[in-house]
Formats: sequence, C-alpha cells, structure tokens
Amino acid sequence: MRKVLFIILLSYVFGINAQIQHVGFPVGKVEISNKSANLSKPALVEMPSFEQTEEEQNLMSKTLKFAHPFEVALNPENSGRWSTLDNGNKVWHLSIHSEGASSINLIFDQFRLPKGASLFIYNNDMSHVIGAFTSANNKSSGILPTLPVKGEEITIEYQEPANAEFPAELQIGQVNHDYTTIFNREKVGYFGDSQSCEKDVTCYIDDIYKKTRRSTVKIIINGSELMTGTLVNNTREDGTPYILTAAHGFENYDLSAEKSLFIFNYQVPLCFTDVEGTREQSVAGGTIVSYSPKVNNEALDFALVKMSVKPPTAYRAYYAGWNRSTTSPDYSFCIHHPQGDVKKISFDDNALSKKTLNANSISYYPNGHWRVYSWEVGVTEGGSSGSGIFNPQGQVIGGLSAGSATCSSPYNDYYYRFDLAWNTYEANDRQLAHWLDPDSTDISEISAYEPSNVNKTKRLTHIHDSSDVTVAKNTTIGNIAGNNNVGITHFVEKFENSGQKQILGFYFVASDGDPASTVNTTIWHGHELPETEIYSEPLLIKNWTYSSYVPWGAIGGTYPKDSLSMQENFVYFPEPITVNGNYFIGFEVNNDADTPDFGLLLSHQNSADNAYYYDTQWRSYTQLADYNKATTLWIDPVVQNDTTTSLKQITHTPKLKVYPNPVSNGELLTIESNEMPQQICIYDFLGRPMPFTISNTTDNKTQLNISKLSSGIYIVSANRQHVIFEKK
Repeated sequence: MRKVLFIILLSYVFGINAQIQHVGFPVGKVEISNKSANLSKPALVEMPSFEQTEEEQNLMSKTLKFAHPFEVALNPENSGRWSTLDNGNKVWHLSIHSEGASSINLIFDQFRLPKGASLFIYNNDMSHVIGAFTSANNKSSGILPTLPVKGEEITIEYQEPANAEFPAELQIGQVNHDYTTIFNREKVGYFGDSQSCEKDVTCYIDDIYKKTRRSTVKIIINGSELMTGTLVNNTREDGTPYILTAAHGFENYDLSAEKSLFIFNYQVPLCFTDVEGTREQSVAGGTIVSYSPKVNNEALDFALVKMSVKPPTAYRAYYAGWNRSTTSPDYSFCIHHPQGDVKKISFDDNALSKKTLNANSISYYPNGHWRVYSWEVGVTEGGSSGSGIFNPQGQVIGGLSAGSATCSSPYNDYYYRFDLAWNTYEANDRQLAHWLDPDSTDISEISAYEPSNVNKTKRLTHIHDSSDVTVAKNTTIGNIAGNNNVGITHFVEKFENSGQKQILGFYFVASDGDPASTVNTTIWHGHELPETEIYSEPLLIKNWTYSSYVPWGAIGGTYPKDSLSMQENFVYFPEPITVNGNYFIGFEVNNDADTPDFGLLLSHQNSADNAYYYDTQWRSYTQLADYNKATTLWIDPVVQNDTTTSLKQITHTPKLKVYPNPVSNGELLTIESNEMPQQICIYDFLGRPMPFTISNTTDNKTQLNISKLSSGIYIVSANRQHVIFEKK
C-alpha cells in the first residue's frame, strides 16, 4: 500500500478506473512550490467571441443549455509547448482562454495515452484541478469528456515518461464556454440556483426515498447541456449500467452519449445544511442502445444509455425498479437536478392522466405521456429533463419530456409512459424490452436491485439533523480541528466497531482550505483512545469553493448560500483499509505561520464526545481550555462489512516524525522513528531522487544535510512511510 508518494498522492477527487480522474500530481503545481522546476511558459489559444443565440437562451423541454461549444482541433503537433525534464520525461502545456467564461470544459475526440502518462486540467491559480487522466481512461471510441473547470482560462498539462511505449494520441475537439456563471450562481448553477419551492431529497428520510435517490444521476451532455437520468434494473439483475433518460437532449445519437458525464450523489449531505455535495463521483461516456426518434405522431422521447462501466462500490449506486402498468398510481414523485442543482424531490398527490404532448413543433405519440396536472411539493425546471417519475413503491413509470411548471404556477409537466416505451416499436433500438428483459420473461414489473457489495457498504456519520454544526474558528484559537495557534496538530474522530471491516474512503466537510494546503490523512486503531497508527498519507488539497470567509457560527439558516459555499469532499483509498475493532480517522497539520489554513466543520450540540486532539497526549475536546464541549467532527467513512482475501490489509508501521518542518537553509533535517530509519530517500513531486548526506545517527534519530536542495516542497521516505516537508 505504501508506494512512492508521487504515485499515490491522494486528493479528494475520486481515483478509480470508472471515475474520470486518477491519482497523480501536476507539474504546474510543483512549479509554483518549487522554483527550481525548469518549464517553458505554456502557449495560449484564444477562443473567438460569440453572440448568445435565442436557442441557447431558451429552456427547451426542461433541458438546460449552459455552454457554447467551439469546435477545434488542438493537439501537441499544432498547439502548446513541450518541455523536457531532467529525468527525460516530457511535459506538454497548452492554455485556453475564453473571455467571460465562468468555467470551461473540454471534449477530447482523440484520447489514447501510454502507460505511465498523466493529463491534468487546471485554472490559473490552480484553485481548481481535475485529473490525473491516464491510460485507464482510454476507450475504443477515443472520446473523453471532462468536468467544467472554474475560470475563463485553463491549462492542459500532459506528462509523458521518457520510455513511453508510444506517443500519446491526443486532440481537443471541443472547447465549451460556460456562459451561465454556474460557479458564481448568478443565473444557472450547481448549487442553490433552483427555485425556492424545491425540496432537498435528503430531507425525506423514509427508506423508499433514501434508496431511490441513489439511482438518480446528473448528466452533462456534450459539455453544454444538463439533464437528469435514472439508473435502472433489468430482469437478470446483473448490474448492467443502464441509464433511463429523455431522447430530446441527445442531438447526435451516435456521439452524444460518448460525450456525456454521469454524476452520482450530487446532493446536500444532510437536510439541515447549506453544504454543497461532492460532484466528483462520475462515470464518463456511454452508448445509446435504444431511443425514440423525433418523429411526428411517433415520438415517445425515451432514451436508454449503457454507461461505459458499472458505477464503483463506493458510489453506493442503486438500480431502480420499474413498472409498466397502464394504470396511474394514486400518487407519484420525481427525483431530479433542477437548474443543475443538488438533487431535489417533487410530489404529485393525485393520480396522473394520459395526455398527448405537443411541444417543440412535434406532435408526440397519442396519449403517450403521463401528465402531472399540479405538483403539491416542488416542481421541475431546466435540467430536470429525463428524470424518472416513480410510483409509491419507488418503481419508474416514466421520464420527463417537457412541461411548464414553475414555483408560481406548478402545473402541467409531461412524462413519457414507460409502458409504451417498453415494446410499442419492434426494433430493438426503439424499445426497452430487449434490454431490460433480455430473457423475454415478459414480467410487468421488477423491484430495485442493490449489488451485494453495495448492500454491505454504508456511509457512517455522527452528524445528524439536530447537530449544531459550526465553523470552528475564531481569532483567539484558530481552527480547533485544523491549523491553530494553541499547538493542536493532530485531531481524530472515533468510530465504534466490532469485527473486521474495510474502509473504502471517507467524506469530510471543511471550514477552511487553500489550494496549497497539505495535511496528512491518518487512521488509528484503539479502544478508548488512538493507540496504533495503521495509515498515514499526505492529502493535497486540490479544490475549494469558498467565496468568502465565514466567521464562527452555525451553518444553516443564518448565512446565504453564496457566502457559505461549503463543499463536501471525498477521499478515496486506492486499496481498502482493513480495520479490526474501534478505529479513529483524522488529520495531522503543520501549524507553521506560513502554512495555509485547513479546518473541519464540527458539532458540539447534541453530539457524542468522540473527537480527540493531541498536544502531549490524546485528549477529549471537553478538556480544551476556552472550549470545553463535547465534540464530533464531520468525518464520514464509507465502510464495507464484507471481508475478502482480495482486499489487502494495511499493517502497522512505526510512526515517522520529520522536523523542523519547514526547515531553513543551513539547518539539519531530523527524522525520528521508534525503529532505526532505513532506506531513507528524498524525492521531489515528480519522483526524482534528491541529493542529501547523513550527518548524525542514533538509535531512533537520523539527521540529514539537505543544503543542496533548492527552496520548495519535498517528500522524505523511510520505514515505508512518506512525509512532506518544506525547504525554505
């Protein structure tokens, strides 16, 4: 598990094959921290100006256009600049500027990387970084869509090893200019932009809603359009990743699905919070296997997309059931992403009626749609298109095609009928039956499906609706669970546990952060207090969305969302970590005055006393002077109860201390462990070994002369552990 750090650096973005981003580290970040990096300035390509058309301004059929596409053909042969590093590795940089864009996303129409290569995309100040994209992202189509990156200028960085088996096949085919300020939330956005009557799905705690919401996904089509879809079950219950949505959002049926992103679990973590959910759990690309064409009097408007891969276990995806009854249920509900916002839920307390939809100059199939005459709770909006409408049992009975409902006038939304989409048309690519009932069982309904590994996986939390969540920072203390001026450098949250389990990753919500922040992620075994460290790896903070600092105080109801902008983060472990008995998860920070702040949200009202900090020993926060409160941190592990031999157990390694950190020029760097340090190495963030000499050695301490190192950030490796340090 403990490999060389530059290979396995963690970020809160997900790093698995299904996800579009993998572990790694951009050279550009090293260039900021380490001035010795000798890189050429990236070339710049300027996008032309454009007039926003009437078509782009209108919300058509509840889809939501948010970006203008520029067709380009940018590749290393005709754009950007190459640099060669000291170790022979090559780096290609290309910057793209589009005046006035609040974000930019790309679609690569050629993407094939050799093993060992990495690609990143980031904005000017590197406050938003996505990647690495690697050979694991290679697909037969050669197409790769990317998530939006904040700002009007982005840089693409491609790293290729000196001994690459082939040159990368790399070309940007489309640059998408976001003209709706999705990050600033002035018009259309990811968080807080849906209408005031919309209800967070997280607020509905009945089991049927808690499970069904996990089947709803946000879709970004062709880098420029937002929709919603539903992951659905099939009669084999084999986890084939079918997404049911609407056809009208896919203008080019052959390519639009390949250019789509499917985003899971974008929702507020808990009902009472104004915390934005993680938006990084995505799957890139898919294939439309069946759809209803836009033909007068025949269109039903359904589309069935098979995603490129199954959603990973840590997504905890849920495959919704379906029912092809021709009779309306007594009431129905819809889960959707209005305006691209976090997941919402709407309710119609009455029976649906069968109606003929007339929209966009198309007369649809006669009586081919369910009509919601009036919503009692919530409505739908642009971005809701394609979302499933469910009966009381949580079975899909249709999908949103069009409508006119708003908060002020919650009337007349139209959903294509699942029963007609089933097999009204004989061709396999014009019906659902061939795909959702591959063995021709002809059953009329099916329950939801949850894969066994997902069923054994839970997100644990000590935060609940009665928690008084606070930003734990003031001018006297600083972050009591983060950087501070009272000497607290290590803080953890305790989780009661019996037996053996695997931790797949964990969520956390921070009260402060900076793109330059680096903290150590730690996991300990112990009974009442941390006793044995079983995991410690650096966490480089890649992206924070805070628009302004929030003073000490409660989250929820007091501050507008634009001033909060708190975002849930997810840390994924490339290999699950096995724990036996009670365990503790937390962070270790450097309290140097020049270190950017990092801190967690926490709760002290109606919370268990399960948070601990370390000064000279582990203590409860009830022992902290001027605080004296039972405390729980907002750290939520994703835990799998199953134990298999394929999961590697992380064994204890001795605690490694490195000091002083930062170390000034002329000082010796001391590494200390309860075992004699062996195989000591120092690396830069490209994995290049750095020069040093050993000055003094005792039983458990070794002092290193690092006078030959330039100012910058480095990694010292000893006893299978890695610690980041700074040379001033």
